[in-house]
Amino acid sequence: MFDIEYKQEFNNIETKIRQNEINKVERITKKSINTYLKYITLEIFKYNQKVLYEIKAWRIVYDGFNNPYLYVEFNPYGLMIISLINNESVIINPFINSDNLEKYKKSQKLILDFNTLKVNNLDINDIETFNLKSKNNVKNTILSTLKENYYSIENNLNNLSLNDKYKKLFRLKKTNISNNIISSFNKRTPEIYNPSHDEFLSVEKEISYSWWFRTAIWDEEFGYTNDEKLGYSEEGQGTGLCHYVALAMLLQYAEFFYSRDVFSEEQIKKYIIKRDQRGYAYYPKWSEKYPIIPEISINLVKDLWQIYGKGAIKTTSLYLRQVAEYFIHEYGNRYDKKPNVTFHRRSAGWIKPWKWINDNKPCIIFGTGIPSGDPSKQKTSHVIVAYGYNDKGNKLLCHYGYKQYNQVLVSSSLSGQLWLIGVSKTGNDKKPREYFYHNGKYISGVDFK
Repeated sequence: MFDIEYKQEFNNIETKIRQNEINKVERITKKSINTYLKYITLEIFKYNQKVLYEIKAWRIVYDGFNNPYLYVEFNPYGLMIISLINNESVIINPFINSDNLEKYKKSQKLILDFNTLKVNNLDINDIETFNLKSKNNVKNTILSTLKENYYSIENNLNNLSLNDKYKKLFRLKKTNISNNIISSFNKRTPEIYNPSHDEFLSVEKEISYSWWFRTAIWDEEFGYTNDEKLGYSEEGQGTGLCHYVALAMLLQYAEFFYSRDVFSEEQIKKYIIKRDQRGYAYYPKWSEKYPIIPEISINLVKDLWQIYGKGAIKTTSLYLRQVAEYFIHEYGNRYDKKPNVTFHRRSAGWIKPWKWINDNKPCIIFGTGIPSGDPSKQKTSHVIVAYGYNDKGNKLLCHYGYKQYNQVLVSSSLSGQLWLIGVSKTGNDKKPREYFYHNGKYISGVDFK
């Protein structure tokens, strides 16, 4: 077993606060803090064994029902949220460079927002409101779900193969660092240790052409926007447009890989911008292997909401499916060129997301009853797009709807599934248009395997 020893420098007051937090973790989990951090390190490494993850910072955080979690940030990158109720990794983003915790003092109580996967601090007044809310009669649905699915940390700690792989990578890093020191004394340019980031996150099952979801890293690559950016609400007062962002991604996927007539000629000109080079933002090394994807105008989400969705914020699955159909047919103007795609909807309990993924259908998951990060309320909702899974469907590979949240593993314990919308190809059609730039030319999405 590799060794993790928790060490961090604080002043006297912070030391006492930190020790109280350590004691709380040990009391809840009935494990020493070092043992528990070993489990956490192996847990994220289990899902991406090409990167040597080392814990950078951690804090106890609470959801809207006052359920406790560990919010863990890693070097060189990575974020994981672990439930202290059942030891389950409920959120894993193995590639995000997260520095959320450094903003807050150790004395501040932190509340977790499952909508954005960030944390906020509570002031004295907020804490009083939050504690009162957490004790009222609203059913703590996520607590019962977590209690039903207990995860033993021994599975990771006793996994000899997993431990050996981590130790091997750890030794490689130490060797490279030593060699760099020797190189510097020999006046040669040292090679900086750089963990392998050449491949996607490995999963058990994913849909065809999932590389598009994985490479849609930045806002402009899937058309992200919100009501604040569009000027429909004041700063900090927005309600979000996650369901329209997710629907926009399904429409793009259908146009890129299913049928060339999902978007009309006018819609293509308005919403899709082909490009032959990547944008200004940072791209991981593996992205070089994949086609350059087109830029998507924020007007796509805006029009889905304001024109085709008639400005509705709260929608049912039937309503959102109709929005997609209105977009495809432009309110009946294109029934003579009906594309060979179908949007499906299901309510809670009818079907599980992994079933549609097995059937090669990306799907929107609308979750409700998700703990809120707002101290004035306990529950919120969010919409994500699932396109693969691990752990026999328990960990869904999702695009969470935000930049750099394109490869996120989400536990089914969090889904609070209210309804699903999926899209499938339902007939033969002409090859989709050539939107992607690869090896010096534009190609159709289906030409890249």
